[in-house]
Amino acid sequence: MSHHKLLVVGLDGATFDLIEPWVAAGVLPAFGRWLDVGAHGCLRSVPNTDTAPAWATFATGLNPANHGIFHELGWSADRRTLRTMRGADREGRAFWRIASDAGRRVLIVNVPFTYPAESLNGVLLTGVDAPSENAPGFCYPSDFLRSVGEYRIESRIQAAIKENRPEDGLGDVYAVAERRTETLIYAMLQGDWDLAVIVYNIPDVMQHFFWQQMLKNAGDQRHAIRDGYVFIEGEIERLMACAGEDTNLLIMSDHGFGPICATPEHLVAWLKRQGFTRTLGETQRSRRQQLTRNLYTWLRKKLGESQKAALRRWLPGLRNRIESDVRFAGIDWPKTTAYAGPSPYEIWINCQGREPQGVVVPVADYECVCEDLIEALLEWCDLETGKKRVCAVYRRQDVYHGRYLDLAPDLTIEWNPEASPLAVTLEGNTSLFDADHQPEGILLAAGPDIRAGVKIHGATLADLSPTILQLLGVPIAERMDGHILKKVFNSSLESQR
Repeated sequence: MSHHKLLVVGLDGATFDLIEPWVAAGVLPAFGRWLDVGAHGCLRSVPNTDTAPAWATFATGLNPANHGIFHELGWSADRRTLRTMRGADREGRAFWRIASDAGRRVLIVNVPFTYPAESLNGVLLTGVDAPSENAPGFCYPSDFLRSVGEYRIESRIQAAIKENRPEDGLGDVYAVAERRTETLIYAMLQGDWDLAVIVYNIPDVMQHFFWQQMLKNAGDQRHAIRDGYVFIEGEIERLMACAGEDTNLLIMSDHGFGPICATPEHLVAWLKRQGFTRTLGETQRSRRQQLTRNLYTWLRKKLGESQKAALRRWLPGLRNRIESDVRFAGIDWPKTTAYAGPSPYEIWINCQGREPQGVVVPVADYECVCEDLIEALLEWCDLETGKKRVCAVYRRQDVYHGRYLDLAPDLTIEWNPEASPLAVTLEGNTSLFDADHQPEGILLAAGPDIRAGVKIHGATLADLSPTILQLLGVPIAERMDGHILKKVFNSSLESQR
């Protein structure tokens, strides 16, 4: 078996659409070396490209219908309220748990949706789903951060941008990422280890906010995305210098990136225009619904971004109730056949017997509504260019399979980035995003057990978990939806299996 260590680096939102041109221009020399001596290819994300199900699939090798997380927000049992999902909601053992149980020492830093931290043979610092760095269960061992010192899950860049302080936000992003690197290096230096995993979100946050400046080559932050990739390349080199030359390196992203195509509110507006979703008039809404919406509007205007973030973290139940009321309370359910979910990629049918006030009768009426929706979505054209807004529409059984299929959205949309509207015109774009997630992420592997010059085709996020375990020489005793990417291994490793 291979005795080489493995470093897995997650780059949230990284895309070869940017990496490869910058490699060709000499901006990313280390990426260029890794591409030359390793294997690489696009990595297909989960159907809705959402953070929560994507990282859960990365961890378990399972599709969302088997690990049970479809979005950062999930339905309550009565389907009346959205609730915040966490790592504890995920089914299936993570690959680092399997490796730990097989006697490997593992170091896991900042993988999203891993809260609370599980005990294992090594170190685990949870990710963005944790209430805070000081919350019980944030890390294992529980006293690990006492030795490390200051550590933060997230930067304050979004708050800084909304407060017109982008340079302050960029500085904070780099400081948080650098501290994350130092934390993993500290863990590496405490003794022998076999697997280290770290996730950086710099590509994601930079691309969300500075995509248009990059495309237009105009604005004070026009080079922010490029500089972010250069910075991360340096952080990976620091980690590899500590890990040693005999270490295998695997770099991946949970999804790609491109122009923002829609928001949940944008999809809601279309469903209303098409007559699938009907809403109540102002006087028809209950007093509680009116008060909730007024409170929501007041809080958004009065609270600073850091205050809003704290409220979301420490009072998730209140946040869930308010957001559910604002999003769904105005719907005239008896007259609604379909409605938007919590993401701009999902549509739900208002099914009788499933939704609290469902009107669409399974199976015949359900199929008719689905067919009407799919036809209308595929005919939706951008008014300026005439291009089709939607590339494809998938029924739940087309893209999901498993024990939690009934929790999957009825329809999932794949938007056409070539027909994206202007970001400033999108309804509900309160985050001020310039760009958003796209289905094709990245996979790049290099090292002593990796075959050089291999182009990988058809890889998915679910393939990483079994492939990583194969690199570690750990038997896979449980069922996974992903497959081992055998093509990336050199002959010496294959002969040892």
